[in-house]
Amino acid sequence: MWEIEDVQSIEVESNNGLEGTLCIKRKFMNSTIIQRMHIYRDIPRVDFENDIDWKETHILLKAAFPVDIHTEKAVYDIQFGNVERPTHWNTSWDIAKFEVCGHKWADLSEGNYGVSLMNDCKYGYDIKDQNMRLTLLKSPTIPTKMLIESGTSLYILYIRIREILKLVEPIKKHIN
Repeated sequence: MWEIEDVQSIEVESNNGLEGTLCIKRKFMNSTIIQRMHIYRDIPRVDFENDIDWKETHILLKAAFPVDIHTEKAVYDIQFGNVERPTHWNTSWDIAKFEVCGHKWADLSEGNYGVSLMNDCKYGYDIKDQNMRLTLLKSPTIPTKMLIESGTSLYILYIRIREILKLVEPIKKHIN
């Protein structure tokens, strides 16, 4: 696994006090990734909008988020409900399942807080050892090289902190 560390540029595209957008341009081998991060003042989420021009083959591109949540299972959206899967790999069967299919979201929760990773078009997740990962694209050469993906995708990291937000609300009234 490689981390994409070749950052070409970072610029603030907008900041109106309620929402800010950061544009990050990255290069990986012969490919380019332009990512816009939308951050909100009053909403506990970050939107990631990607425009990817992918030139590589036989490489799986994932977005990864380390989270400090200790739980033995994750919940994934499927076509007629949801399914729970373990967040650890104890058996050879678990190791063989390097990815879990999920339609629109995956959730990792502990007590009164958690993190959800939502998306508009991708279906592969893996959550292991406090890392949530979403597969952004695959670049096979069989049956044809034409299957290499490029394009735009959107995914959202949503943070739920129910009890903490209840404690913070009275404090926010005195600050504003």
